[in-house]
Amino acid sequence: MFAATIRPETLIPVSLVIVGEEDRSLPVPFSQRIHERLPGSSLEIIPGAGRLSISSSQMARDGLDYSLE
Repeated sequence: MFAATIRPETLIPVSLVIVGEEDRSLPVPFSQRIHERLPGSSLEIIPGAGRLSISSSQMARDGLDYSLE
């Protein structure tokens, strides 16, 4: 059951923007702009990674683990 004492307007969303340094479909500058427009967000740039290699990156998994804590 949802607690009636929680006011949705007081919740602070958490966003983590992850991009591979070598991503050609969504280059780093685009991800930086997304990050800048999301208040309170974090940006992780995975060195040497392209779009498909991010999911296998330990750095990306660590970033996700951190953002969920």
